[in-house]
Amino acid sequence: YRKVYNGFGIDDDTFASWSNGPAHLTWSRGQSMHGVGGPLPREFMTRQWELQRKILARSRELGIVPVLPAFQGNVPPAMADLYPDANITVQSAHWGGGSAAWLDSTDPLFQVSLKRALL
Repeated sequence: YRKVYNGFGIDDDTFASWSNGPAHLTWSRGQSMHGVGGPLPREFMTRQWELQRKILARSRELGIVPVLPAFQGNVPPAMADLYPDANITVQSAHWGGGSAAWLDSTDPLFQVSLKRALL
């Protein structure tokens, strides 16, 4: 998602500090905790990207059709400042993590984000 959010004006440092560290990435998918155990190192992101590409290629070689997660609406809270007219709800920091934010699925920016995430 780093490249997707870069396209919306979120710089690498903001993305890395919003992302959970490697041991806590599954919490990011749950959408309620961000910035725990981070920032997420750029080298880790690069290695994960390479590993994911290998896993997908091997799965396809074996005839397995991969099912990948899609954009769910969780965005860096800084998106609310960059897009003040978008329907973004920002939840304050809790449980020792950073703030969380959600882009409403009925907001036009959601469809743009979804398309960019799937490309």
